[in-house]
Amino acid sequence: QTRLWQPLLAWVALRHDVVLVVTTGLLHIEQPAPAMASFARVLASLDPFVLTAVHVVTAATGSLVLGLALEDGETGAAGAIAAGLLDERYGLEVWGTDSDAVARLGAVEAEINEATRFLGLLRGD
Repeated sequence: QTRLWQPLLAWVALRHDVVLVVTTGLLHIEQPAPAMASFARVLASLDPFVLTAVHVVTAATGSLVLGLALEDGETGAAGAIAAGLLDERYGLEVWGTDSDAVARLGAVEAEINEATRFLGLLRGD
């Protein structure tokens, strides 16, 4: 987790002035108001088509950091998939594979890949 996530957390702090509270537990942690305000400003500045792609990645992974990092080119699809599905893949290693979980992982990977392609088309890549 540290290897995959710390660079992304450092990037979002530098790029968007968002310092997030990190936990090792499973319970939700409320993020600081300044971080949320910074995220709101960033999202308000995005083109609606770009915002759509960021939303797809954010919804698929549960992480706005990954959506913004993918949009900004800080990570690619493979990096977003690795970080975004880290917990689920670990669970499969520990508890064994489950056809529904494997299908969900495949669907999330497809959504991230499609969002990446869409962003590339918007940029003219």
